[in-house]
Amino acid sequence: MSNLVTSAVIRQETLMQAENNLVVSKYVDFSYNEEVDKPIDKIGNSITIRVPVMVTGTDNNMAWVAANSVITENTKKLVVDRTYTIPLSFSEGDTMLKIERFSERYIKPAVTKTAAVLDARICDAVTNCTIAVASATSGLSTSGLDANAVGTASTAGYAIGVYGTAITPDTVLQARQILLDQGCPDDGELYGILSTNANRQLVGAQATLFNPLTEIGKEYRKGYIGSYAGIEWSTSQSLANHLNGQQPTLVVSAGNLTTGWAEYGTLTVTSTAGAISAGDVFQASGIFIVNPLTKNVTATPAQFVVTAAYAAAVTSVTVSPAPISAGPYQNISATVNGATLSLTGGATVGVAGEGLSGVESLVFHRKAIAVVSPELTLPKKSSVEMAEIMRPEDNDGFCLRFLRVYDALGVSGVNGAGGVGSSGPANVSRLDVPYGIKTAQPSWIVRIRN
Repeated sequence: MSNLVTSAVIRQETLMQAENNLVVSKYVDFSYNEEVDKPIDKIGNSITIRVPVMVTGTDNNMAWVAANSVITENTKKLVVDRTYTIPLSFSEGDTMLKIERFSERYIKPAVTKTAAVLDARICDAVTNCTIAVASATSGLSTSGLDANAVGTASTAGYAIGVYGTAITPDTVLQARQILLDQGCPDDGELYGILSTNANRQLVGAQATLFNPLTEIGKEYRKGYIGSYAGIEWSTSQSLANHLNGQQPTLVVSAGNLTTGWAEYGTLTVTSTAGAISAGDVFQASGIFIVNPLTKNVTATPAQFVVTAAYAAAVTSVTVSPAPISAGPYQNISATVNGATLSLTGGATVGVAGEGLSGVESLVFHRKAIAVVSPELTLPKKSSVEMAEIMRPEDNDGFCLRFLRVYDALGVSGVNGAGGVGSSGPANVSRLDVPYGIKTAQPSWIVRIRN
């Protein structure tokens, strides 16, 4: 037996288990961790994400057009809006276990659960526009919050596929086409996260396409896809389910922009049916996406994601992206004013031949999804038995805090259990992860329905 289960050993084992169990989180942008230069003691801190500057140029005979030289800095907020906490309880006798048994019994279940939940939170933010809500979890202060940062939704730029229909190689190629149409760089940082069902459907369908024999062998033996069509693929059980609302169409009368940039657009609409779900996608017939660099009109119809839930008889909705039909930030070929936006997929009131909901796989560029996980403060060593901050060496991932204290009082609760909420004293431990999620480039994300 070994009595060397120390906080340092727990740190090493926890990081290893996190690396082995995180899937979606491995492919998102954690670079904003570098902007948090000290441990935080409150939830609600925000980080500014700069929107790429777009300018308008002209073909001319050396004429100077002063209006075209104006450059405006636009930003959006990434908020550290919550923590995820796992309460743990192990005795002095447990610390005498060999580290392998201790890890299997305590660390692995806790970290596996944490990894799955953190992956799921990212997917839900993208698919269902999860809105940030400041939280006092972990007893951290929520005073002095950035009022402009709380409540900003995340969105994905596009949705393809039909609920209840198998994913195909053409669906994958369509996702790639849409990303490139919207200016997404083809630089080796495109990633796909498949649901378990989509992975099963796609492996056999594309086994011989674009792959050497060694890769085909992996696909047949283990159901492993790897790299395909310029996208690196993984499979996750943490992808989000989306359930469409009851609103089949929206007739837009106002809300189109012709100048400037906005993260969201507020459309004045006339609705024809019931409620709308956050994350519902509406498509504009006859209006197409414009390439952000060339301003060429693509063959991809424009889509807009509704960022919040609305009751029946709605008269205005907030959507992403903001529809902009002119200027350096133009993203659509014509105004949406006067257009009818149709719900993609079936409405819950029932549309024959179409599914109403499903788990949505994702294809995206690493820089599309920003996640920040700053370091939490550590209490004074005299007040805790174990205290450890755990983060990958390159700072590219979630930051976990492990605390173990002796609860001498055992707040009255469960007789005989020991520790907080019981009648007896005991060692009490907790694992905390602070984080915030924001889609920095929504147009570089495609939701695949199947």
